[in-house]
Amino acid sequence: MDAKLLAKFAGVYFLARKFFPANLGYFTLLMSTGLTFGLMAALFGLQAGLLDQSQYSVLTGVLIASAVLPTFAAQRWFPPLEEEDII
Repeated sequence: MDAKLLAKFAGVYFLARKFFPANLGYFTLLMSTGLTFGLMAALFGLQAGLLDQSQYSVLTGVLIASAVLPTFAAQRWFPPLEEEDII
């Protein structure tokens, strides 16, 4: 896990612990991805000539994987609790 994801994970974790304690792991994993900003930054780099097409493709794949893997983990190991599950 790189420093950006670790920092986002920590920031989201402490806010989620306060506001969503029942679904802490699920919420933290879903919100700690950097998909939108990462894709915009990669596209800017491609259009500005800072990245070539192969670098852009690899970077896009890694960004998508960095969003899909935490989502998979959240669904698999931290399913959200609904109110009817608690009652």
